[in-house]
Amino acid sequence: MENNAKSDSLADGAVETAGAMPVENNAKAKKIWGAFVLIFLSGLLLGGVTGFYIGKPPARRNSNSQSFRQHVFDNFVTELKLTPEQQQKMRPVLDKGFDRIQDFRRKRTGEYIEIMSGNYDDLKILLTPEQLKKLEEMRQKELIRLQKRMQEKL
Repeated sequence: MENNAKSDSLADGAVETAGAMPVENNAKAKKIWGAFVLIFLSGLLLGGVTGFYIGKPPARRNSNSQSFRQHVFDNFVTELKLTPEQQQKMRPVLDKGFDRIQDFRRKRTGEYIEIMSGNYDDLKILLTPEQLKKLEEMRQKELIRLQKRMQEKL
């Protein structure tokens, strides 16, 4: 009689398994999860392809100051549709701005080196001789990098 009650409560066509959901409900759950995964993967693929073909990488500044200046100038000419007369007047204004920015960066780099040197002196008392040697190597590499950067900006 108990078996009849169980079989009556099952939907037509469902098969009961020991302690599990009816097979029909289990199949529906698998279909739902399969659809969910398929939709997710489709969205992921579509988003990736769209981002690759439509998205623009972030603008990177050229390390060469002159080529960057030219890039900015060309962008102004194209986007603003400057006349030849405007172009001739704009170049000195842009150059003056770039020169001021470079002077500012040079000053800031000098301040950075001063701060780094002061911090280095404070660190020396905390380190072992081996660590101090490694720190000095790191410091020299950083100073060389900064000097190169300053020379590129001149």
